[in-house]
Amino acid sequence: MTTVVGAFQELDVDYDDTVAQRFYREVLAASFAADELDDFDRFRRGILGKAEVPTLATVALGRDAEILGGIVGEIYASAETLLLAYIAVRPDIRAHGVGTALIREAIPRWRERSDVSLAVAEVHDPRQWTGSVDAAAERLRFFDRVGARVLGTPFVQPALKPGRSRVSGFLLLVFDSDLEREVPAARVARFVRQYYAVAEGAEPPFDPQLAELLAFIERKPEIPVYPIADYAKVPAHGF
Repeated sequence: MTTVVGAFQELDVDYDDTVAQRFYREVLAASFAADELDDFDRFRRGILGKAEVPTLATVALGRDAEILGGIVGEIYASAETLLLAYIAVRPDIRAHGVGTALIREAIPRWRERSDVSLAVAEVHDPRQWTGSVDAAAERLRFFDRVGARVLGTPFVQPALKPGRSRVSGFLLLVFDSDLEREVPAARVARFVRQYYAVAEGAEPPFDPQLAELLAFIERKPEIPVYPIADYAKVPAHGF
């Protein structure tokens, strides 16, 4: 069964606060743990271009304008990197094609921006995730179906606001079809530094965990890129 998407609304182009709040409350907050989710005010500021990191957001609407799901991207300009920060579908209609429609609608358009040369996403590593292993594996299978691949480095998500915790046990995915086998480590490290600087205010000298993560990323000039089915080739490092 496929859920019919009636329209897409680009909130960063045509902002509607009611739609934004409902998407955040009904979809994002229902899909992500508190440590993984920005608060709504920061989300809104990013979409309106009032935050350090510009936010892109596309919402899928049903035929009766009900909110089905949405996708959120963040532009880390100094690294020319797009982070697919969130993609989520309303819990009662998951696995009905909405997520795939959102990826195919948003990612190619976002990749055409002049300030984006790399597009990445963070996803739980099923080998390390403390939640549902089946859910983490299914999420990887979803990204495999939409053409993503996995970078050969483990990842730790920064604390998204004061009082929150970092979340370890992540993988980084890439959406770039022109990356056959590897991506420059320096490009990924620039993204990680800016991501942590924006989220946590992190500056050199970095704390031991972040320093170890960056050293792992930069240990070789290139980071291999694998099919998602081969994600077990990525070292399961316990940062």
